Amino acid sequence: MTFPSAGVTDYELTTSRAGTAYDQVLPAPGTVELQIVDFPAASVAVALGPHAASQGPLQLLRYGFEPRGATQIVRLVASHRSSLAGLPAAGAAYGYTYDGRRDVQTELVSREGGEIVSIQLDAAPALARSARSALRTITSHWRWLKRSAAIGAPAAPTPVAAAPPARSTPDGQWIASGFTSAVTGDVANARLDQPDVRAWYFPHVCTTAGKCATELVDQLIYGTTDQAQLTQTPGNAWWTARFPATGGSCARRPSRPALRETITDTIQLGWSSPAHGELIADQTETITGCGDQTPTVVDYHWTAKPVPSVATPEIKLNAHHARTAATFRSAAQRICANVNAQAAPIAARIRSAEWIVRAATTSRSAKAAAEATIAAQLGPLMPLSAEEYTLIPQPPAGALDALWLHDIAANRQQLAPGAQAIAALQAQSTAASRYLRTASPLALQTAITESTLYTEDITELAGPATASNAIEQQLRLPAICISPPAVRSIFAAPTVA
Repeated sequence: MTFPSAGVTDYELTTSRAGTAYDQVLPAPGTVELQIVDFPAASVAVALGPHAASQGPLQLLRYGFEPRGATQIVRLVASHRSSLAGLPAAGAAYGYTYDGRRDVQTELVSREGGEIVSIQLDAAPALARSARSALRTITSHWRWLKRSAAIGAPAAPTPVAAAPPARSTPDGQWIASGFTSAVTGDVANARLDQPDVRAWYFPHVCTTAGKCATELVDQLIYGTTDQAQLTQTPGNAWWTARFPATGGSCARRPSRPALRETITDTIQLGWSSPAHGELIADQTETITGCGDQTPTVVDYHWTAKPVPSVATPEIKLNAHHARTAATFRSAAQRICANVNAQAAPIAARIRSAEWIVRAATTSRSAKAAAEATIAAQLGPLMPLSAEEYTLIPQPPAGALDALWLHDIAANRQQLAPGAQAIAALQAQSTAASRYLRTASPLALQTAITESTLYTEDITELAGPATASNAIEQQLRLPAICISPPAVRSIFAAPTVA
């Protein structure tokens, strides 16, 4: 389809042989429609306005819009930077209802010099996954050609720069933000376009036979986790995690507890672009049983970002050696008591706030303020912990000194996961405070996600912490050093009547 007066070319592809009528706003039911609009440099000002010629992809996204008369408009994927065949691009997605039908519209805009290209996909929510697959196919094969080569007589394509190297398997901790993209069947509390957030992490697991693989740990809605190995088909940039089937009482039929259901879960994920540090994923949850003949299927779409690294304090080895083992332990007693005294007021404020949060008679606003207090108080804990080991002098040269160096090494191993754990705990309290103030389901899910990440950080701490504890027992360090009462009280949940 062309618009000669503006010099713009509009290509439309659909999964239906009949195509889409010119005056039809949405593709026919059951159809995915792909529209590529090519604005040559000479037509940009006429078609898009005088400012478009100097605008970047993110600014150009504003020229895409839902049809006039659309209702229930929901932003599904916020405007974000991307790439198209090595050049900057920008994308977004939103859902809306038009003429009684629900549509998911995905936009991608890029430019090569003065030429601007807009790619738009439209599909019903149940076909959103197929639409995203089509978009990946288009973008992965896209090549920028000289305009004469693209529309004139056959000619050799303009050489393009080599694509950046493929990214390696993901690792570490990630936060996935997404939404329910399709629901087929009967699912309690499932709502299309509902925003969500989850924790992911990618441990490298080795068997006793020496075979190693990366696995995906996926946080479930109530904070429990599921784990499966990532597999990759040769030549395919996407990984697949197929989680073990789970069974239980039928959540959709609470009045009939004898009914059972089985849930299978699959996640396909890949890098949003080779140079981009984000993952995108499609998840399919299939529920069978409950007396239903047809399985229920729920699809989710995720965009994940790595959990940011936080500043980590440093443990500097004290160059001074105590003259005797007794003076070493005496100095440790004095320094640990001083550090504990600094932590005690922090612990008292946190414990007081925890009592308020857990008390059944406390108002939501008071609980929200208490959670905010907890988040604000946690910051100094890691620097205090590092200060303790920096100030204590080394034992006299010999066996005790060698043990002390091992203890310092074990405590240094705890710094990064410890700092991440404190940051996750702060984020959890902040999200809980927001939930108590706003009753936002997304804030509640964020708090659960941060709690999951905190648990993973504590698990990572366990090994070096256990080693350090054993060494300090051998060193006969004072109890106030091995288990400072103020710090211990912070992480022991209070009992509320």
